[in-house]
Amino acid sequence: MLCWGDQYFLGEAICSLSEVLTRPNRSLKLNLRNDYGAPLHSTLTVHAQENVSSRMAVEMTFHCLNLYNKGTDSKSDPFLRISRLSESPTAIPLCETEVVDNSLKPVWRPMALTSQQYGSKDTPLLVECLDFDANGNHRIIGTLHTTVSELETLYKSKAGADLYSHKGQKRKKGKLFLDNFQEKVKYTFLDYISYGFELKFMVAIDFTANNGNPGSQWSWHYIDPSGSLNLYQQ
Repeated sequence: MLCWGDQYFLGEAICSLSEVLTRPNRSLKLNLRNDYGAPLHSTLTVHAQENVSSRMAVEMTFHCLNLYNKGTDSKSDPFLRISRLSESPTAIPLCETEVVDNSLKPVWRPMALTSQQYGSKDTPLLVECLDFDANGNHRIIGTLHTTVSELETLYKSKAGADLYSHKGQKRKKGKLFLDNFQEKVKYTFLDYISYGFELKFMVAIDFTANNGNPGSQWSWHYIDPSGSLNLYQQ
């Protein structure tokens, strides 16, 4: 084990992560200083490299056919929920689709899962098809235990996956299909700045009459000759 007390101090440099990320090539050269803060004739180069895999996302489009009808006066109002299974008995919800009203063959808008959400492509996932209820007591129509890797295979095969009762019964409750499976990189605001994106920023202050004369010390917009901040600035 490395014992820091036995190491010889050569110098230090301090910077923020934003300083590195906003530099060309995300590389910053810093001057080293001794433990008294005096500059040394040495430099330290810090280079930042982002793990692209952490920004990967999977965009998927689902539809179902022949769903079991949970409705009484009308058809079900189905939606999908994808959760991550772990060692704990409770699944961790990751994302949901919108609700499709009164349909047993719903088609949902595309939904996305980030790699930070699902972790590995082999992480166990639970796909639930539920019948929406306004009071929050959604009823499960059918479930599917799968992984991102298996969903990709399902899309390529163009075959559907059977949804089963969530109570361990092997009763088919419908069929789930993937119309689209696409891996994408999720770009961040920092990416736009790094590649030369220019942003204009404007600040406006409302000098309305109800705040009074800005020359009066009772006004919220009062400009103090001494430089003290007014109420708005505070």
